Amino acid sequence: MHPRTGVARALAITTLVTAVAAASMPALGAPPPGASAAPATPDAAELRRQGNDAMAAFRPGEAAEDYRQAYELTHDPALLYNMGRALEAVDDYPAALVRYEDFARLASPDLRARVPKLDETIQALRARVARVSVVCNVAGARVLVRQKAVGQTLALGEPLVLTLVAGEASLEVDADGYNPYTRALTLPGGGNVSVDVAMVPKAFAGLLVVASEPAGAVVFVDGRELGNAPVEASVASGNHQVAVRLQGFVDKSTSVVVGVGERRAVTLDLRASPPITKQWWFWTGVGAVVLTGVGITIAAFTERSAGCGSIPPCRTSAP
Repeated sequence: MHPRTGVARALAITTLVTAVAAASMPALGAPPPGASAAPATPDAAELRRQGNDAMAAFRPGEAAEDYRQAYELTHDPALLYNMGRALEAVDDYPAALVRYEDFARLASPDLRARVPKLDETIQALRARVARVSVVCNVAGARVLVRQKAVGQTLALGEPLVLTLVAGEASLEVDADGYNPYTRALTLPGGGNVSVDVAMVPKAFAGLLVVASEPAGAVVFVDGRELGNAPVEASVASGNHQVAVRLQGFVDKSTSVVVGVGERRAVTLDLRASPPITKQWWFWTGVGAVVLTGVGITIAAFTERSAGCGSIPPCRTSAP
């Protein structure tokens, strides 16, 4: 055999083996044989388009997520405004407000000018949310508002500040080994609410339930406001001062003893305040004013005889 012929045959065999081996091995990063290819991750432009389509189809929740993912890739401030619109559409006013405020802070003057009513939108949303400050004697306790977890309490004395949708809300604070704290709140739009939570270990606590007649009075236990009656609160065992206050009624208070593990209920009946004209000090005060007025009138309109001295010509008779 000619040497060149042998070399050529060897090269051909080597190339064939290499080709077969390459055909039998998957490329790096490719799925194994028989597996379907993973869908490509959409880029920012595709995510933005998906978000726009979702908004047009009245699916703002999906749109908000698409815009969020697109923003993480590009940090384009325009996407913050889009997120705000989507979140506002699902009534998540606190999150929408954050996005609008971020847009106002980060957008260029030209981009911001494309939203001429941005300030009005931000002010309108601020009026629909409330800031709630929660201070608790137990760090790491779970905080739920309207039965939704919103965070954990911080170190002793440090407030957990929440921005929430205004309106009626339930607050619950829960920690292992402690009786839960519950309270009904009224969150004023554009306002602030502070809540001081005192949690008591189950081994030393009982439950105190306070109602009022009529219902809705503000309840105070040991001087601490606990919300509107009826209220159920975890308290340390022992004696407690309970008071209720309702506009148009006379305040009422009582003393209640709660034992460990006991559930003690008390109802305070309120008596309507008497009209102002029926209160003793009202007529006393008015009478004093009337009498004083009479005195002034007499002094002003009663003519008094002129006094006569001892010096002539006032003297009318000879000494």
